[in-house]
Amino acid sequence: MALPYQRGLEDRIADLERQVQQLFSSIQNRQGITSASAGLVIPPRSTPPAPDSGGHIYASGTEPYWMDSSGASYTLKSEPFPIAARTEIVPNMTAGATAPGSYDQNYIERLREDVRATREAVNETINNDRAAGQTF
Repeated sequence: MALPYQRGLEDRIADLERQVQQLFSSIQNRQGITSASAGLVIPPRSTPPAPDSGGHIYASGTEPYWMDSSGASYTLKSEPFPIAARTEIVPNMTAGATAPGSYDQNYIERLREDVRATREAVNETINNDRAAGQTF
């Protein structure tokens, strides 16, 4: 009775070694799940199971998520930072850079107006920050 293989045992072993080498090469050259040549690219996938420890970073649609070992998922996309309304710059002081040598009622009135305008600008800034949710 003839054997089902016409070649010798050495030829069969050489073929098996070549096939193992090809399989090993194909596993090493397999496309990765993520890529990072121009930033980290994570393809969307279903929610992974919770890991025993550590966590998973994954994408669901276009949203990035983190899942910890408790199974809780958290979005990694931050909320846009609120921007407060613009506050106009206070004009230069009208009282001048130097005080007069003697008491001058007009100078005092200009100085009071400068302080009032500065206080008004500070209050406007505080109110704009509060309206935008930027206060502590």
